[in-house]
Amino acid sequence: EDNKIAYRMNRYDEYALEEALLIKDVYPATIVDTVSVGPERALSTVKKSLEKGADNAVHIICDNPALSASETSSLIAAYAEDKDYDIIFAGVMSEDLMQSQVGPMIASFLSMPSVVNVVKSELINNSNALSVNSELEGGIIENVEITLPCLVTIQTGVNLPRYPSLSNVMRARSMQVITINSED
Repeated sequence: EDNKIAYRMNRYDEYALEEALLIKDVYPATIVDTVSVGPERALSTVKKSLEKGADNAVHIICDNPALSASETSSLIAAYAEDKDYDIIFAGVMSEDLMQSQVGPMIASFLSMPSVVNVVKSELINNSNALSVNSELEGGIIENVEITLPCLVTIQTGVNLPRYPSLSNVMRARSMQVITINSED
């Protein structure tokens, strides 16, 4: 690692965050939490999610730069297991390893249904379900209706991630990030 490198939020996770924020725009009582596993430098990314409009941010501090997908997903699932989330949005993959495993593994650890490679999602009115379009091999699109709670991994291009508003940037400055040491 070089201290001159500027780190940023994983692009796929930006699209996942935007999907959650779009639901919050329609249903203002929605609470959006963001969770990240990583070293101290990941704190700036977690704060960026607050600037974009998330309500809460959690940083699971882990200094091991070589966590497996299973280790990462188990840490996130351990945090989420008693939170009663209706929908967990995750980026379809990380930009560095591109394994597409963390989201489905979180769903498995939490024993919740999941849909991957989502290119469109919409809450079904007056229902406890989500309608999604999932991109399959060869670009085929499958429409799936999934009941809540569920986990959905989001592809790029599904929306246009927002820039932080000045009011959210100011709000984020006064907000505390929940930090958890992965060794605990």
